Amino acid sequence: MLPDASLVFSDPLFAQWVASYLAFLGTYWVSGLAILALPSWLRPRKIQPDVRLSGADLLAIARPTLLCHLTMYPVGFLVFWPLARRRLDFGAPPPTAAATLLAMLQLVALTEVFFYYGHRSLHSPTLYRLVHKRHHEWKAPVSIAALYFHPLEHCVTLFDALMPSLLLGLHPDTHRLWVCLSTLGVVLHHSGLEWPLDSLPPFESMVVQHDLHHKYTSCNYGVLGVLDWLHGTGRRRKAPEDGR
Repeated sequence: MLPDASLVFSDPLFAQWVASYLAFLGTYWVSGLAILALPSWLRPRKIQPDVRLSGADLLAIARPTLLCHLTMYPVGFLVFWPLARRRLDFGAPPPTAAATLLAMLQLVALTEVFFYYGHRSLHSPTLYRLVHKRHHEWKAPVSIAALYFHPLEHCVTLFDALMPSLLLGLHPDTHRLWVCLSTLGVVLHHSGLEWPLDSLPPFESMVVQHDLHHKYTSCNYGVLGVLDWLHGTGRRRKAPEDGR
């Protein structure tokens, strides 16, 4: 149920929530398109070099994704606003660097849990066939395909993206920083390119993990690799290719 629009738009704090949405939108499309535009001499090594997408493929990805970002996401942020109004610490002074770093570590841990179990549930036979299969149309993902989803999966993604900050009751500045960093991470991890400093030892590079997930579909459901290791669902690049 949507909150009363007259009350929402007259609330001076609502502008800070709108800024979070704009931070997401700008980070996703600026970074996604910038990665696609990188000249070959600046581009990191492609994990699946034999798979290339055409201009028509990129348009087929961009159009529905942008449409959802401009329609479903504003509505989603509006739906979450009453909870954000209560949970985010709007009255606190700007957080210190130490507090921000601690919050980032907590957010990484919470997001790993939300993402792993939510993502793995989408690979159940029914949900995969009806919802998540769309995201897996591209076996070698590219940056702007990071949020190429069925509309229902966009709803799940919004929940996973916003709830950790709301559970922790963060300062809105910290929340916006997290929105930018997590969105950039999602884009990089779908770029199909090997970036430096992209692993949590002893686990595989996060981009490689997710590229293998798109290639085989039945492995590497998390981000860091920790929960995949715990549940035995991790797969490394050097594993023999068995056609799964």
